[in-house]
Amino acid sequence: MTHPEAGAASIQGEEPSPTDASDGRAPAVSNPRRALAVVIGVVFIDLVGFGIVIPILPFYVRSLGVSDAFIGLLAASYSLAQFLAAPTLGRLSDRIGRRPVLLASL
Repeated sequence: MTHPEAGAASIQGEEPSPTDASDGRAPAVSNPRRALAVVIGVVFIDLVGFGIVIPILPFYVRSLGVSDAFIGLLAASYSLAQFLAAPTLGRLSDRIGRRPVLLASL
């Protein structure tokens, strides 16, 4: 006897493929360690870039003759942009996948 939620493939004795998402679940990842490594690498590159830019930003912008208030607004705009773009990027990653969105957003 089969489970009521089992698909037609399990009735015929075949295993459903990991990419079969007819039951509403996300497809299985073929290599979860590799996928995790890609995500960690992308986040690391993002944080290194942020860690390099923020400390030198005041010196660079001050050489252009800009006020301290503008430097603060410039630094805050990065966080504001992340706050506003995160839901859109999340929906996009649900639709096309996490890896392409992370690589494109870098």
